[in-house]
Amino acid sequence: MHKNESPQILTLILFLTDPLHPTILLFLENKNP
Repeated sequence: MHKNESPQILTLILFLTDPLHPTILLFLENKNP
């Protein structure tokens, strides 16, 4: 099941489009162990 890659890519796109959003950074940190 590679469904975890889909949201990760989406988060990356969001982070690239809106790097001024610290919420995305927190989300990424929460996803990573």
